[in-house]
Amino acid sequence: MIISEKSGYVKRTQKDYSISFKLQLVEEIEHGYLAKSQPYTDKA
Repeated sequence: MIISEKSGYVKRTQKDYSISFKLQLVEEIEHGYLAKSQPYTDKA
């Protein structure tokens, strides 16, 4: 992860996400719950 000192923004790479998280996103896109261009926000 790369953290910007100015804004505190964390730039994440593919390696920062677990395989279970990635598979969950794929499943939600396939079922139409999430569009590819829509940002993911935690539902909890």
